[in-house]
Amino acid sequence: MAEAQSALWAPDPSESLGRTWGLDPSTAALALCVHDGVSYRTASVGLPRHKDPLRRLAASLPVAQRFLEGAAHEWGLPSLVVVEQPAGTGHNVAPATWYATGMTAMAVANAINCPIHMVGPPSWKKEALGAGHGHAKKAEIAEWARAQGWVGASQDEADTCGIARCAYLRLVRSLTVRVT
Repeated sequence: MAEAQSALWAPDPSESLGRTWGLDPSTAALALCVHDGVSYRTASVGLPRHKDPLRRLAASLPVAQRFLEGAAHEWGLPSLVVVEQPAGTGHNVAPATWYATGMTAMAVANAINCPIHMVGPPSWKKEALGAGHGHAKKAEIAEWARAQGWVGASQDEADTCGIARCAYLRLVRSLTVRVT
């Protein structure tokens, strides 16, 4: 009896398999990139200011939800969202930055209810830009994003291009199957 042979089948990441979103939250704004495997579309929204961080979060959540709902309406629902976690560890990161990240995840869950991955900057940089780029600087990320066709000016939006690419590559890996 012949032994069955198996192989891995993976979709071609240069073909559109749906869309992914990359989100870069801060206490002042939320930047978004929608990536479909080919193009990158970015947008940002300013978040309300208040000296009390909890009141700022309470006011920011509906703004972020409306922004994400509008993006889903205009560009379509994503299959996967990657939200950038704050850079650094422990007391190197202001608590308000972590709060903004949590608020962003909550806004995604409330607005579009799709899978969310929380990813630190070194991880998404390495996944999107390739090995050896896990600690890429802002200028390198913007240069990479422009090489992909992005035409924006905001560094946060350039970052979201890489974050969305990371999400897209994770989506491709999730669709890889063994066939016999």
